[in-house]
Amino acid sequence: MADAGFTVYGDSGVAQVDNTYANLSLVEKGTLTTNQSLYGASVTYGTIGPRSDLVSPIICVGGSLYARPETFYGAGQIGFNISVAGPLGTQVPYYIFDVPRAPPAHGFGLQVWNAAGQLIFDASAGPMRVVGFVQNATGTTIFAGTAGRAYAVAHVIRGFRSARVEGFNVRAVFTQVASNVVNQNLLIVQDLTSGDTPVLSANLMTALIIDVTNL
Repeated sequence: MADAGFTVYGDSGVAQVDNTYANLSLVEKGTLTTNQSLYGASVTYGTIGPRSDLVSPIICVGGSLYARPETFYGAGQIGFNISVAGPLGTQVPYYIFDVPRAPPAHGFGLQVWNAAGQLIFDASAGPMRVVGFVQNATGTTIFAGTAGRAYAVAHVIRGFRSARVEGFNVRAVFTQVASNVVNQNLLIVQDLTSGDTPVLSANLMTALIIDVTNL
């Protein structure tokens, strides 16, 4: 516990807000339209950025189609690719969470700043509400939430499986938000052979489930 400062605890006794660590908030949401092919007409993708106005972003995807987000870095900039199970022109909703951005002066609500003068909590910004942590997920359904709520998924550690017969067959883990249920599926993203055995390497997905209701 800090000797001085501001700390808010949840009903579980865990600190939710303090004057040291930043709480990620919604800085952008939108709908991406795919414009590039990843695997024929069945899996396509689009790009957001790269841009220099992000600090420690986490991107999440929602929607009823199977999608897979990834983050890339370079030359002091950050960008995102989102792949979707669908043809060119397929749309998928996305949410970007990052450290809060300083709002205009004289706003309403609680704001917390650290000793360096950086805004680390802003009650007026949409909080990143983590409601599920899925590690080494197996099976199809990986999360079942509350009816009537909206969810999105952050792929913290991306899942994949690669195999070889005479060429390579690579499948990646995509997620789908079907109402209040999150499903996963292995979709082909590269195929130089007709077979997918024997498996050369594989990695199970780790994901955060975010409640994006009313954001």
